Amino acid sequence: MTHWDDEKMHKLTEQLNGITVPKQALQQARNNAHRKKQRHRKKIRRTWQTVAIVAAMFFIFITSVRVSPAFANAVAKIPGLSPIIELIAHDKGLEDIVANDYYEEILVSETQNDLTFTILGVIADETGMLLSYKIASPNDLKGLRLDHVEMMHDGKQIEAGVSYGWSGQHKPVYEIENTISLDATDPIDYSNRDFVLKVNLRKEQQMTFNIPFTLKNNIVKTKHYVLDEKIVIEGQIIEVKSLAISPLRAGIKIAVDPNNTMQILQFNDMKLIDEKGEDWGTIQNGTTGFGTIRDGEVTLFMQSNYFREPKKLTLVIPEIEALPKGEDFITVDFDKQQVLYQPELLDIPIQFRDRNTLVYSYPIKDENKSTSFFSQGVDANGKEIHKRLWGYSESENTLENSAQFEAYEGEMTNPVTILVDRFPNYLKGEVRVEVPLGD
Repeated sequence: MTHWDDEKMHKLTEQLNGITVPKQALQQARNNAHRKKQRHRKKIRRTWQTVAIVAAMFFIFITSVRVSPAFANAVAKIPGLSPIIELIAHDKGLEDIVANDYYEEILVSETQNDLTFTILGVIADETGMLLSYKIASPNDLKGLRLDHVEMMHDGKQIEAGVSYGWSGQHKPVYEIENTISLDATDPIDYSNRDFVLKVNLRKEQQMTFNIPFTLKNNIVKTKHYVLDEKIVIEGQIIEVKSLAISPLRAGIKIAVDPNNTMQILQFNDMKLIDEKGEDWGTIQNGTTGFGTIRDGEVTLFMQSNYFREPKKLTLVIPEIEALPKGEDFITVDFDKQQVLYQPELLDIPIQFRDRNTLVYSYPIKDENKSTSFFSQGVDANGKEIHKRLWGYSESENTLENSAQFEAYEGEMTNPVTILVDRFPNYLKGEVRVEVPLGD
């Protein structure tokens, strides 16, 4: 923390006391967060989440494949499956999907301006889809960008989070293969098997591809388990409500008591462990959850063990990040470039750079699970703000982060209250819940 002399501290205290934190608006913004995030999900994913997925896929590529070489060679020969092979290294559920012939070959194309977009295949369940695709052209594809993706069904756009791997082409390339992940907000109704994938590609000019395809394979039903178990950790009540397992992902619904004195921030290293001790970790690619913990209820996604039949299944959450309520946000004035409120527990230096940009740094430690502590909040009028851009650099065992904020709608009015999303301060205890599998 920065040290202040008495005169400066007195002046800053007067400024802080003169600010009314918009508690009612803040609560309303929290309640509306999930709905607003769905409307803006595609815009956000086209920026940093897309970059994150590219980084994840690069990491998968340069590390050894977890599956056996024989398995990798065999499935690589299946048309359209090769883009998914890279994901199998970090998602055991995808390996099971392929092994159980749940991947469906599509091979439907559309061509514009000597450029052909082909849907190679699809993995579909009630929670969403994972599509593999190929872009091919006799001309160099360097500089091509994927700008927008959406899925149409029954004449309407499916409300979903969309993420896709993409990387800049810095040398001549004539074919690109990758995946698109669609995580539906509500269960998809497959009574009509006809869909249309809409994709915007840009290279000098924009091209819009509308590719219809029909699913023929049966769509398996999600397995639902009611848990309704309350756990008390350091006086904080956490309720694990349900578990839903589909081929692509397993969703854990968790609620936190509104009367808790601590604001729960994150549930880390969540696992499903079977009777053999094998664990299924948090999903590595695509979305990680719906809703927010600050809304009081959140669904967090993990790898799926849908095609396994364990005799015993235990949900384990070994780490829970939390801060005392009232100390789970900062208040800043970007115009004056001042931090107006920063709780002592958040003992990190905060500075300002460029327009509406925070810069903060901290030592690199094993417990630092995230390189970003802030992503959302409200301005002085209660208008919701979000992190538009984010970046970080590493030097001398220190991570320096920068986060640029803007309002979802209109201009942002200072001062602004920025919520803490992650911070390495943990409750002493873990969540452990037995899943009732039945006979």
